[in-house]
Amino acid sequence: MNSILRGIGALLLGLAAAQVRAELAPSPRAQLKEAIEQLQKTPDDAALREKIIKLSKKVKPTPAVPEEARRFLARGNAAFESAKTDEDYKLALPEFRNAVNKAPWWADGYYNLAKTQEKTGDVDGALVNYRLCLAADPAGKDAESVRTLTYKLEFKAEQKAKEGAAKSERRDWATNIVSRLQQTYGGFHAVQLHQCLALSRGKTICDDQEADGNNWHVSPAPEPPAFSVDGENSDQIVITIGTFKFCGVVNGSAFESVNWTYCGSDVNDLRKGSAAKMSLEPWSGHPGILMQYLFSGRGCKRDWYEFAQ
Repeated sequence: MNSILRGIGALLLGLAAAQVRAELAPSPRAQLKEAIEQLQKTPDDAALREKIIKLSKKVKPTPAVPEEARRFLARGNAAFESAKTDEDYKLALPEFRNAVNKAPWWADGYYNLAKTQEKTGDVDGALVNYRLCLAADPAGKDAESVRTLTYKLEFKAEQKAKEGAAKSERRDWATNIVSRLQQTYGGFHAVQLHQCLALSRGKTICDDQEADGNNWHVSPAPEPPAFSVDGENSDQIVITIGTFKFCGVVNGSAFESVNWTYCGSDVNDLRKGSAAKMSLEPWSGHPGILMQYLFSGRGCKRDWYEFAQ
């Protein structure tokens, strides 16, 4: 009997303590106010926005959308409706962001922000805000179409991530190839340039029969080549020799995997965009780089740079 009474006593004490904790805990409205204040410091916190949306559903009556939020939404709509270019659409973004900062539980604000982000190519941002729109109004009249949009954007985001990973891998290949070129040729200078023009009827690469010894002429090399990774396209290699510049897109970890084009200014009969081929081949026992490229559609040019210490 005593043990039963002790058990009942403990249960009653537990219930009383729980009631006290509940009474002392801040109300959903107070929690919502605190979370909104915190959001102003970390507006990109999607998890906090989800928390605010959940808290807003516990508050009775449901929080009203401030007039200031409606004003920002109207301004964003005006920018969106008059936009003609990506830059124009971007003018709507800060307006819609202000709207969802003033009313972070408002589905309309998230929908319009996501729509604009999708228009400007921000797939990841659009996906986040379409999901927040659904969290705020999962049974709204546009909920099904928004849900379909999220599925489509999920696929696009996955493809974008794969492309980013592939480009990162190509960037690593480009960096490693350039590093090896600098280690191999950095201590050399180009002493002679061997050139050949073969009338090969538009072929990019000269045949050995067309580029025989009688076609070659030798001149002093302008300066040693410089090897670098393209600053804008970090998965491309750039080889610069004097005024000549060749760009290569890497497709593997080896120099032979690079697809080359001439990317400098037009020089004589050499035109920007002309296809090219390069190989690391010695000349008379010296290290060398062989460049082959189309020469204004009338023949194939071979430049063979010979290096020496």
